[in-house]
Amino acid sequence: MLCVSSKLTDFPDHAQRNKSDDRTSEGTSLADLSLIKEWQRLCTLDPRARVVIWSLDRDLLGYDRKPD
Repeated sequence: MLCVSSKLTDFPDHAQRNKSDDRTSEGTSLADLSLIKEWQRLCTLDPRARVVIWSLDRDLLGYDRKPD
């Protein structure tokens, strides 16, 4: 699992970006960023595995990496 300091270092940049094309007045939350960072780590850890963020949050629906 990623350390907290790594997430906090990236957080200000992500918080200032648009959360999505539909939500231009919101940045990425620390909770969402934590999920995204863990998804990226797992994708790197095993390129043959399916990695998905299961969430009711529409902004996280695109995080579904199917193996080749």
